[in-house]
Amino acid sequence: MLFLGCARQDQSVGVQQVKTKVEAWEVVASAMLDEVTLPGVVEPLETVTVSAEVSGKVQSVLVDEGAQVTKGQVLLQVEDKDLSLTVEQATAHVREMEAEVGEIKAGARPEELAQLKAAVDLARSARDLADIQSKRRENLLGTDTIAKELYEQAQATLVSTQKQLERAEAAYKLAEKGAREETIQANEARLASARTALELAKRNLEKATVRSPIAGIIDEKFVEEGELIAPGAKLFKIVTADKVKVVVWAPERVMTKIRTGDSVRINFDAVKETISAPISRIAFAADEDTRTFKTEIILDNVFVDPAKTSGDRKYRVGYIASAMFRVGEVSSAMKVPIESLVLQGPRLVVFTLKEEGGKFTAAANDVEVGLKEKNAVEIKRGIKAGDLVVVKGQRWLRGGEAVEVVKTHKGNWQW
Repeated sequence: MLFLGCARQDQSVGVQQVKTKVEAWEVVASAMLDEVTLPGVVEPLETVTVSAEVSGKVQSVLVDEGAQVTKGQVLLQVEDKDLSLTVEQATAHVREMEAEVGEIKAGARPEELAQLKAAVDLARSARDLADIQSKRRENLLGTDTIAKELYEQAQATLVSTQKQLERAEAAYKLAEKGAREETIQANEARLASARTALELAKRNLEKATVRSPIAGIIDEKFVEEGELIAPGAKLFKIVTADKVKVVVWAPERVMTKIRTGDSVRINFDAVKETISAPISRIAFAADEDTRTFKTEIILDNVFVDPAKTSGDRKYRVGYIASAMFRVGEVSSAMKVPIESLVLQGPRLVVFTLKEEGGKFTAAANDVEVGLKEKNAVEIKRGIKAGDLVVVKGQRWLRGGEAVEVVKTHKGNWQW
């Protein structure tokens, strides 16, 4: 801003001099934040790629790209006729095995035991009769009334009936005692295997109905109706919508001065907004290529129209952000408006006012700047508290000239 005017006549030399009108501000020592601004980008809080878990023909696709979905919502259906038949077969096999194990554990019924006992009695009678016949023929063997072959036949019959009796007795004792523990365990293992096969068949049938694992937005769709898919084939990419994260890659010099929970100011040019939010996560390990640390700030992603419960959200994935991290603070900084700085060739100066007899002259002070904060800058060397710094009209000064002070500001400057 140019302040000119107030011409006066210098009687001694007869030359009219023009004073530059200026405004000044009295420097006060105040606290100043040390902030580092880093670029960031908006990313979804969670990204999930939904893949096929069973093979088959896609019967129907129920959502399109851009659709908002809830957790558990059906996205796609695979033809499941063969899978349903597999479940039915596995169910029948389990029932058969359960019946078989039940019979083994229950043992023989009373009527079955009675039949086995009758078989033992019959086998014993046959053995006794064969024994009598064998002994009779043995007694006649020394006479000429019986041939040796008939005696041998009687002996063979006795041996055969004895074995039949032993088998009948063994069958009766086994039925009376019940199945051995090993037999029971083997059949129970077969039953457990059948039940496992049934559960796997049921799960495969459930997997034919593809559901959303999270609530979010269908970002990409990779399949169409009628396509044949195999396990592992990508079906959908889903991103969260109600929350997003600003990802910033912070260098080591910043990492040593920030902690999870620290407040960060974030500016979005796309929505013309600056907000504050806490740091949610700081990576433990640096990126191998950039040697920077991934830092995340989670934000609630509200609807553009707060009165609605659907529609566009405020932040979109890919928005660029500027994240301002507080890395320190100077308790007594000499802080001046950044526009008070003037570049004179290689010199960076701030003009201060000197008063003598009610008249003011401008002095150019070489300064060393430090921290920057919004529209203010710290002067580390060149001015002190109480100095009057020219904040308007300084662009027209060179140093040493008389000026007219039209206003002096005190207290907090409107940064």
